[in-house]
Amino acid sequence: MLNMPPRLQRLTHSLADGEAIIASLQEPAQVSAMIAAADKGLPSVVGVSRALLDRFGSRIRETIYKQYSGMAVRWIIEQHGFQVLDQGVKISGDPVYASGTRYVRRATTSASAQSSTTDEKRTDIIERFVSVLNVAELHQLVRAAQTQLSRGC
Repeated sequence: MLNMPPRLQRLTHSLADGEAIIASLQEPAQVSAMIAAADKGLPSVVGVSRALLDRFGSRIRETIYKQYSGMAVRWIIEQHGFQVLDQGVKISGDPVYASGTRYVRRATTSASAQSSTTDEKRTDIIERFVSVLNVAELHQLVRAAQTQLSRGC
């Protein structure tokens, strides 16, 4: 439990299954599942939610356990060379989580890699914004974009 954030450490010892949950998440198969989800552009909790539900039952759906397991996933995946890309990403169809954090591999020091990450973030923000609009709002957005394009902006 080296370098574990203090809150994560407290919860690990105070929650009924805290130590078992973190041990489960540190298993190589679970770490691989987190990384695979991150590499696909999904929140990393998506990779482990089914395993957590199967092993710990419906308790894992309780808010404190979702928060705890999310913190644990962050701590573990950051140890494997990832950093936060964005938080609060909506997840549909997951048996445990409604939202989560997406991670990317830590950027190299090259300018082109940094530029690529910045471009990905900009695209993601637009995609997330558009994904929450209803049909009428989407039509309004299209009209506004066409107006801006016609002005040469």
